[in-house]
Amino acid sequence: MVAGPISIADAAPAYHSMMNPVEGELEVTSDFGWRTHPIYGTQKFHSGIDFGYDYGMPVHAASSGTVTTAGWVSGYGYLVAIDHGSSIETLYGHNEMLTVTAGQMVQMEDVIAYAGSTGNSTGPHCHFEVRLNGEPVNPWDWLSGTPPSGAGGMMMDDDIVAVNYDAYYDFCKPIREMTEKIAEVCTKGLRIIQDNLRWLFWALMTIDIAIQGLEMLLGEDRNTIYISRWLATKCIFYGFLTYIFWHWGDLANILRDYFVTMGAFATGNDYATAGKILSDPAAIVEIGARYVGPIFEYLGTMWGISIMFHLPTVIICLLTIICVLACFFYIGIMMAMAYIEFYCTALFSLLGFSFTPFQGTRSFGATAITGLVMSTIKLMVMTVTALLLVVALKDSVPKDYFDSTMQSVASGGNFQSVEEFAAAIRQVETGGCEDPYHTPSADGYGYGAYQISYSNWESWCAEAGITPAPEMPWPPEVQDVVAKHKMQVLYEQYGNWHDVAIVWNAGSVVSWDEAYWQKVINSGGTRIEKTIKLTVLLKMMLVALAAMIFGHENCKVIMELFAGYGFRFKRQGMIRGFRL
Repeated sequence: MVAGPISIADAAPAYHSMMNPVEGELEVTSDFGWRTHPIYGTQKFHSGIDFGYDYGMPVHAASSGTVTTAGWVSGYGYLVAIDHGSSIETLYGHNEMLTVTAGQMVQMEDVIAYAGSTGNSTGPHCHFEVRLNGEPVNPWDWLSGTPPSGAGGMMMDDDIVAVNYDAYYDFCKPIREMTEKIAEVCTKGLRIIQDNLRWLFWALMTIDIAIQGLEMLLGEDRNTIYISRWLATKCIFYGFLTYIFWHWGDLANILRDYFVTMGAFATGNDYATAGKILSDPAAIVEIGARYVGPIFEYLGTMWGISIMFHLPTVIICLLTIICVLACFFYIGIMMAMAYIEFYCTALFSLLGFSFTPFQGTRSFGATAITGLVMSTIKLMVMTVTALLLVVALKDSVPKDYFDSTMQSVASGGNFQSVEEFAAAIRQVETGGCEDPYHTPSADGYGYGAYQISYSNWESWCAEAGITPAPEMPWPPEVQDVVAKHKMQVLYEQYGNWHDVAIVWNAGSVVSWDEAYWQKVINSGGTRIEKTIKLTVLLKMMLVALAAMIFGHENCKVIMELFAGYGFRFKRQGMIRGFRL
């Protein structure tokens, strides 16, 4: 039996059980429901609640669950999504910095991010969204306490879903799965090898005792004190070897944690950050993707001829993306290789250690321990290099990538899109109305946000390829489509927005209706224009390259001292000494 979507009734226990994700007094800057979008100026459905919040303020998990998304999502900026079970999910958008990763378990009140203004945002705030069966629902029904006065949105007719970049950020999934699988196989293999090698270990121990005991008995010094001292020494020595043999995996973990902690302290990071990068080498690549995600989105806003006009900017953006991603990707690959080498060394060096009890093969055990230590040092060097790159780019936050300026949407009547023109017409026709999409005209001949004539409605719907609504009121999303289609048709006919505005109001181009055109221009409002800072991109690119060069030289010196390759741009000749 396949379970269907959960119903509102089934989810009722979760109603009014979530905590507010922000601290202090709630400041609702945009509620759930239809609104005029602050950036685009068009009527769009707002699928969550925006809480006004200062930069760097902590964002808390509204309820316990599992993080499903933690990264850059177009429109949302840095987003955290948490699955609470029972098909209930919460989203927290426009953050400045994230403190959690996908797959992590969180509890109610845990700090999951710090507020910012990333993505499509005009200022610092926290966008909080609740979804049931994947569809946005009114968050006030799920938050505990009483909503502020005036809060509470309309029922949803349509939703705007941002493009999700999860696949882009998880393109290192094969690396993650490979390292996890090898670590799992090596851990299981260690137990199997221990069970099979114990007979060899004990046999060599017995042979060593027999040979040395025989030599001692045949020797000249056979007094009781010497024999007792020899037996005590052997018991301690073999007891120590036996303990190490059965706790070989613990020894490997202790060495790993010790050297990784040293790497964390050396770079001013905490152990949790270093441990995350170590246990999941793909995480370092995803960190790099977070840095270039906003640049990708900025390039996505360009099209056609604008790319040619901004070609130098596009080239620098692409070079920055390639450079930063290449640095993080290469370090991630090298860390994955060191991580795999560490586990393989820990597994196969146990075979060499099994020969330690016998004096004639004791050097094998020393070699095994040396190999384990060397592979751990290599892992530490990789971690230090990765952490240094993260620290070097730590101050590169998305809000610093751009200069934002407010510009008139229709300066001189130069509307850049039919959406901007439609927003201006809507403002002139029904500006100030509480519900513009359901407003009849004063003379009774028109209706809605664009005051479309009743006599034109069905024919305009047919032109737009839409079946007219069977009854009033006309759906807002249908009004938008029909009006914009007609405006586009008129623009293609007249070739300028001035004549389109006059025709929209008067039905034909007449000179005495210039006043209406002036209203349209004045009602166009403003839009935020983002200009990317090329100096910031160049700095980011140079910092990434400097970190790579430093990592190369640092690993070159350290790993040659300990007879290993480490983080290298190319393989060198054979190095004398012990090889891992």
